[in-house]
Amino acid sequence: MYSSKVKVVAATLILGLAALSVQAATNESTLASRHFNPKVSAWAEGTLMSVNADSSKFMIKGAKMPFESAYAKMLQEINEKTVTMGPEEKAKATADIRSKWNDKLSKASSETPAKATDLSFRLPTKENTLHYYDETSRVNTGERRDLVGADAKLTDAQQAAMIALKNLKVGDHVTVGFDDGVVFNDAYILIKTNGPRPLRDMVDGK
Repeated sequence: MYSSKVKVVAATLILGLAALSVQAATNESTLASRHFNPKVSAWAEGTLMSVNADSSKFMIKGAKMPFESAYAKMLQEINEKTVTMGPEEKAKATADIRSKWNDKLSKASSETPAKATDLSFRLPTKENTLHYYDETSRVNTGERRDLVGADAKLTDAQQAAMIALKNLKVGDHVTVGFDDGVVFNDAYILIKTNGPRPLRDMVDGK
C-alpha cells in the first residue's frame, strides 16, 4: 500500500517537473525568438557546401532544428493572431497560444534531428531582406548586415553586405532561418557560427 502511494507521488512529481520544463522552454530566449522574423517558419544548421552570391543562392549539408522550427511556428501564430490586439488582449491570447503549443514543443525538444542532407536556399526577392550575423568571434550576439535579392537596387551598405556573403567559404558552419516552402526555401536569417548550437540556444538573463 505504502509502495503504491510512493509510486503515485513520484509519478505526479515527474509529470509536474515535465510541465514546468515545457513552460520554461516557451519562455526561453531561443534562437527563433532572438532573431524573430514573421516569415521564418523553420531553422536549419550545417556546413556550407556551395554559395553563389551572383544568383543569390547557397546550399548547406545539414538538417532542420526540430525545437527551433517548432518555436518559430509558434511565434508565427502569435504574431498573426495578435498583431492587431491591444496590450491586455494580446497578453492573454499569447499565453493561450503558448499553452496550446506546450505538447508540440515538448515533443520537438526530445526529437533527434534528421540525418544531414543537402538543403538549398535562395535569398528573398527585393521586397524582403536577408539578415546576416557573424557570431564566430562573439557569444550569442553578432554583427548584423542586411543582404537583399540580386534583383534589387543596392545601397552602399547593402553592397558591402553582399560582399560579406561572397566572403563565406565552403566549410563554414552556418545556421539559417527560412520559410520552409514547397518549391523554394527563402532564407531570411543567416548566421555564421563556430559550430553546432545547443538544442535550445539560450541567452543568460533573458
